[in-house]
Amino acid sequence: MEYVVSCHRAEAPAGAPFHFKALTCVVHRVSLEGLKIVLRIVVDEREKGSEVPSFLRRMGVYLVFAQLGVGDYVISEKCAVERKEVRDFMSSIFSGRLFDQAGRLVEHYSRSAIVVEGDFRGLESYLEKPRVFWGAVSSLIADYGVSVVFTGNGEETAMLLYGLAKREQEEKALRRVVVKKRLPKKSLREQQLYVLQSLPGIGATLAERLLEKFGSLRGVFTASPVELRLVKGMTWEKAEELHKLFNEKAGGDEEPLM
Repeated sequence: MEYVVSCHRAEAPAGAPFHFKALTCVVHRVSLEGLKIVLRIVVDEREKGSEVPSFLRRMGVYLVFAQLGVGDYVISEKCAVERKEVRDFMSSIFSGRLFDQAGRLVEHYSRSAIVVEGDFRGLESYLEKPRVFWGAVSSLIADYGVSVVFTGNGEETAMLLYGLAKREQEEKALRRVVVKKRLPKKSLREQQLYVLQSLPGIGATLAERLLEKFGSLRGVFTASPVELRLVKGMTWEKAEELHKLFNEKAGGDEEPLM
């Protein structure tokens, strides 16, 4: 059951001031059973170039395009989705942009997800550093509380978004679609520290020292074990394990890091 309020102004009673009009409101108890709900999704303007919106339209979803500061698809006041193609996902790990976006997602929407679209297994950057890839995924889940979903193409992404919209808007008491304002963006240094702290055995202090020593994420990732060992608080074992993490291809029988 839902409650709808209707209001109207009655005629002024005799002797009342000229400007007087009584406002009467009535609460009606109505049933939504049997009514067809039109699913709505707010889509970032930059997504117009992808095939996802066209698939959503074919499914009967009403789309509203807007310049979103947070997320690519806003499903409800509690749910938003960031869509990334696999190459963009990999590059955003190394730039730190991924963790900045994840942080802003959870600040605004309690149920957030990042969709990684496409086949990452044939990607050169993945084959070179698969542990960095999965380390980032595990950090998104464990540290940020963001769901990570893998889809093969735009149609599968659209089906996922449709399912989310159906649950949020039909099955959860007509939850509103609300676009929330973006908070101030984190600095590049903060984004880089997010990346470093997602690595095994690297806390806030050691991340600061690594960035101070090498100046950039690329500098850290290309450093030799000897160079890494020169950072205060870095043991030989940890330096060698990090160098192995950054440079070795994934094999079948590997020992866990650290």
